[in-house]
Amino acid sequence: MSSRSEKTKAIRHARYHGRVLVDGRWFNPTAPHGTASGYNNYGCHCVPCTAAASAAVLARNRRRYAQRVLVGGRLVHPAPGIGHGLPDTYKRYGCRCLPCCVAHSQMQRSRRAK
Repeated sequence: MSSRSEKTKAIRHARYHGRVLVDGRWFNPTAPHGTASGYNNYGCHCVPCTAAASAAVLARNRRRYAQRVLVGGRLVHPAPGIGHGLPDTYKRYGCRCLPCCVAHSQMQRSRRAK
């Protein structure tokens, strides 16, 4: 193991390997419970870790949504490199530029067609 990503993968693998099923949820006894880190880095899906991870995602999305600016009557996220024209950008960043709206609509249509 030489690269940092390989070390990170090995650490995460060891953490995930220590999980056990408790009441139908993955539980990691070594995780810092009630934190987003417990959910994301240790794979612990106990109720406190799941709630903390959900709250962190919600807070991150609210911060992203607050950064939007009005351009041509549409709320657009101004950050360069976020990947306009993707359904993910529509949802995670709240970008309503035309390419993001088109991508989101196409995704919705393909989901309904299944």
